[in-house]
Amino acid sequence: MTDTNFFNDEVNEELDKKTSDYYKFEEGKNVLRIVSGFAWGYKYNYKNSAEGAEKGYPFYRTNAPEVDAIRSKLQLTAAMVVFDYKDNTLKPLTIHQKAILDSIREYNDNPKYGVPTGYDITITKTGSGKGSKYPNTIADPVEPQSEIIKEALKKVVINLENAYGGNPVVEEIV
Repeated sequence: MTDTNFFNDEVNEELDKKTSDYYKFEEGKNVLRIVSGFAWGYKYNYKNSAEGAEKGYPFYRTNAPEVDAIRSKLQLTAAMVVFDYKDNTLKPLTIHQKAILDSIREYNDNPKYGVPTGYDITITKTGSGKGSKYPNTIADPVEPQSEIIKEALKKVVINLENAYGGNPVVEEIV
């Protein structure tokens, strides 16, 4: 006799929990504060191939032969650390969506705003999966980091150098 009850309610609940420490855009308004510089690189999505995963290449390694072979499939990506206001934690975030990066660049180049660590950013997401759209990226007025962000930053080391090597970019100080 074959047991066909592979998943029970407890297992399903555990599987449904968010398992990544990375910031994920949810449908609606996403408010965050960028708290680090950007590590630029390229992401190659293998999800529809035999490899079944995603691979990252730091920007400085783009002359490697394996990168040249897939260059047309690469997405320019910015890795950074953000403060997530939903749960008051620091999280790594990678952004490859051109509309979001272009908007952040516009604020960065605007003398009234400057570098994106000086203000909160609201990114609106509609849809899900491949149908996701990011119609609005709006910066709040410039203001210093709150005390809660400053305290969170005191407890971690941000390591953007390894953002594309599979290592975490936010490491707790022990």
